[in-house]
Amino acid sequence: MKINRIAVVDDDELIRVLFQIKLTRMGYLVESFSNGCEAVAFYSSNSLPELIITDIMMPLMGGIELAGCIKEINEDAIIIGMTGGDYDPGLNLNSVFFLLLEKNEPIDQLLKKIFQHLDKANLI
Repeated sequence: MKINRIAVVDDDELIRVLFQIKLTRMGYLVESFSNGCEAVAFYSSNSLPELIITDIMMPLMGGIELAGCIKEINEDAIIIGMTGGDYDPGLNLNSVFFLLLEKNEPIDQLLKKIFQHLDKANLI
């Protein structure tokens, strides 16, 4: 699978902008949304990107609900969840997300982890 388009869904504008700048410089087409509702509305009439990076806790619709909606459209969608640690650890998020990351690291470190896991799974 070749990844060309990436969606970044996060209610923190700074995180969206940083991901967009870094990923665009890497050659990807990046779409960004401030919550899951915006992303679902957009992708209900547009094709899904190959990769979705989403915050877990957001107003209106968080990443867990977004992942459920996306998986209904494409069960093979690659969805990466990010958290500031503000979720119920009893939830089995590894079954929802391809990868779960803590947002307390610099963007470059997060991107390095993302692409290492994608490469290891032969997805890039």
